[in-house]
Amino acid sequence: MKLKYLFVLLFFSIFTDAQNSFELEDTEKTVIPFKLIANLIFVPVNINGADLTFMLDTGVAETSIFSLENQELTLPNVEKIKFSGLGGTASIDGFRSDNNVARIGKNFINRSATLYIITEQDFNISSHVGIPVNGIIGYHFFKNHPIVIDYYNRKITVYHHEDIFRKKLKGLKRLTSQLKKTNLICLPMWK
Repeated sequence: MKLKYLFVLLFFSIFTDAQNSFELEDTEKTVIPFKLIANLIFVPVNINGADLTFMLDTGVAETSIFSLENQELTLPNVEKIKFSGLGGTASIDGFRSDNNVARIGKNFINRSATLYIITEQDFNISSHVGIPVNGIIGYHFFKNHPIVIDYYNRKITVYHHEDIFRKKLKGLKRLTSQLKKTNLICLPMWK
């Protein structure tokens, strides 16, 4: 009986972890161009048909929108929530939206994206970087795929399988010994 419950718990944890993540469709790898401003990476993200710009940050757990700046965006399954721990002691109002479609490039797609919408205007960073920035994305971008960030050429390559990624590593012998157990490589800004 306990084994049956363990199996059900394991199945649901795998299923829920598989949701809300980006997947490569119909390709072994995809290349995503990015803008590099003040050592920050900005990628184009299409959310439910709206073209937006997100800052890419490996330390961010959830995908958040903090500015739409004249963009029209339709969000399904919206629920009002309170955010806490965003730099201050007070909580602020916001929204959570489930089952969004997020697309980066042609083939990197999350068909069940959960978005957190921060309505507080103090989180707008567009004026600091000089381009409209609509949100921030992190963990769900990096979660399931080996990635190479090429700062010099301003492109991110996402690989479907680790074996294809490892073949790329063989060409980078200088880095291979240092990066054997990682799925993320950052190439320098200079050649």
